[in-house]
Amino acid sequence: MNDLALLRKQLESFRQANQVEIFITAEDGETRIPMQIRKIGIEDLMFFGKIPDALSGMVQKMLGGAGAAFDLNDLNIGEMGELFNAVMLACTQWPPLAAEGDDEHFGLDEIPFTVKEAVFSWVNGEAIALEPFRKKSGGDGPSALPGEDIRPSAE
Repeated sequence: MNDLALLRKQLESFRQANQVEIFITAEDGETRIPMQIRKIGIEDLMFFGKIPDALSGMVQKMLGGAGAAFDLNDLNIGEMGELFNAVMLACTQWPPLAAEGDDEHFGLDEIPFTVKEAVFSWVNGEAIALEPFRKKSGGDGPSALPGEDIRPSAE
C-alpha cells in the first residue's frame, strides 16, 4: 500500500471513530435521514469563526477561567436558537448542512428543535455532568485541621 492510500485509510478510520450516526425521522414517522455528527467544543466554534456576534460575550464568560460563571438560562430564546444552530453547523459531517435547505443541503430550518437540543446536550455532556460541582456554596468552607491533629507525631 502506498503512502497516499495508507493516509486515506487512516483518515477514514480517524473520522469514523470521532463521529456517531443519528437519524432524524420525518413527521410521517417512517421517512428517516441519517446524520453523521462529531463532538465539538466551544474552541471549535471560535477557531472557525462560527460564534454568532450575539454570543461573543457568553463565550468570553465561558472561557474566562476561575470566577467566571455562565448559565444558559441567561440566554433569551433567540440567542439559544443561534447557539444550537452554530453547534449543529459545526458538528454535522453529513449531509451537507446550510441555514436553509436546498437541492444540495439539508437545512437547519428542517431539523426539529428536539434534535438540536439533543445534539447540544450530547456535545456538552461533560460540562452538563460537572454543573453541580461548579455551583458555589454560600460562603467559604471550614478551615482545614492543623497537621498535628490528623495523625500522631512520630516518636
